[in-house]
Amino acid sequence: MKLLTLSILFLSALVATELTADVSRKNMREIQRDNFYYRVDKTFNVAFCRRHFESDKDQYELLNYLIDTAELFDVAPEGIFGSIMAEHSMNQRSQFKQKGELGMNLIGRNFGRKGEDLVNQLNVYFRGSDGAASFGPGQIQPAIAEAMQPRVKEMRKDASEEELSKYTWKGAINLIAAYMDYACEAYEEAGFVGDDSPRKNPYVLCTLMNIGEKNLSFYDRAVETRELIDQGEREDLWMNYFGYWVYRNKHIITKKIEKAKKVAS
Repeated sequence: MKLLTLSILFLSALVATELTADVSRKNMREIQRDNFYYRVDKTFNVAFCRRHFESDKDQYELLNYLIDTAELFDVAPEGIFGSIMAEHSMNQRSQFKQKGELGMNLIGRNFGRKGEDLVNQLNVYFRGSDGAASFGPGQIQPAIAEAMQPRVKEMRKDASEEELSKYTWKGAINLIAAYMDYACEAYEEAGFVGDDSPRKNPYVLCTLMNIGEKNLSFYDRAVETRELIDQGEREDLWMNYFGYWVYRNKHIITKKIEKAKKVAS
């Protein structure tokens, strides 16, 4: 019995070591202190993924569009896909949440900025938040969408209305890719170039997408991080709980991306 218990403990330790092999102890402690850390145990939303990215009708068309968009903006496709799946696995999974998001999107889409402002006011009143509501399948804030649309137009000279709207799948994919590209440029300007750039690190990309620039610009955050690394306080760029969820589900996310590439080839 003791031998069996020791074996189970040993295997559990191996799994835990493998799971956090790329996460430093300091970073892990920071992630665990996050108010939303409890969400990282939410499983990958298979039903949502199948409905939108693996349907028999389009044969991975949308996921391949995501992969092509990631290449266009020079960011990891796992970052874009991971960000969307994290939102719909951790935050928008319950039926109550889904109906609430449907109602918010309906108001915003039909009444434009006035509708979105109304949603923000209701957000403040009922939830006590600061009114920064997000919309569409990518859960993108209006200010971010407006700021990133010119970047999408610059990369896609013939961008359609669908590819610029935060309420459509293609629009959400483009806007997320543009925002990640924007964040990466700020980090590169601060000295995170080459392999140190977050461009090909889906966990850091998702972290930056999640934290945004509400409290600190990406450039200032990058400068602050550079100083911490130079002082030996950090080893590398850190992920937060959102990026950590993507890290925990990296095998599923990578497998979906690779399957889509095979279908397209």
